[in-house]
Amino acid sequence: MSSNSNTRRAEKRQACREALANHIYRQLGLTIPPDRVRLQPSADDGYAWSVSNAQKHLLETPLGRGTVGLYQEIIAELGKSIEAVRPQTPQGTPRSSEASSACLNRTLLPHPESFTEVIQRLEVENERLVGQVEQYREQSESLLRKEQDWHAKIATLQAEVVSYQQVIQTLEEDVSNSRTSILDAIEVLKSNQNLLEKK
Repeated sequence: MSSNSNTRRAEKRQACREALANHIYRQLGLTIPPDRVRLQPSADDGYAWSVSNAQKHLLETPLGRGTVGLYQEIIAELGKSIEAVRPQTPQGTPRSSEASSACLNRTLLPHPESFTEVIQRLEVENERLVGQVEQYREQSESLLRKEQDWHAKIATLQAEVVSYQQVIQTLEEDVSNSRTSILDAIEVLKSNQNLLEKK
């Protein structure tokens, strides 16, 4: 019974290694023999694992000491919560080609964008859009303030126009009254002149 259990465990471990190696090839274009695949690779291995917080425990046990259940979970989560990515090296230091060439056969095949890369790209895009929204909000507030200033100026000018119209109306009435008075005065002068001529 123990022999059957060990056989099943060895088969699942090999299946898991092959699934991991295939996934690395699909994602990064790197050919790694299944028996050289590791859950805790170094930067020189040419790959790293991006894993969600909820599934980090799946990569804590070395493949050689895993259980059938662990192997099955890893296979199920590949491409979902576990994904092969290029390792991050400090300050972009290149990996040692000598160390990596022992187990890697690099190819230049294009690889699909990983969910980690998608998340990183979307985070950068989100930050850019947030910055744009903030910039547009500030511009909008500035334009709103200018619009309010113009409305205030227009209201002031309209009040001045009404005031000037009233002044003009008053002046026109004064002019009309003055004209009437002048005409009356002319008539009186004419009348007095006629009386003087008759004498």
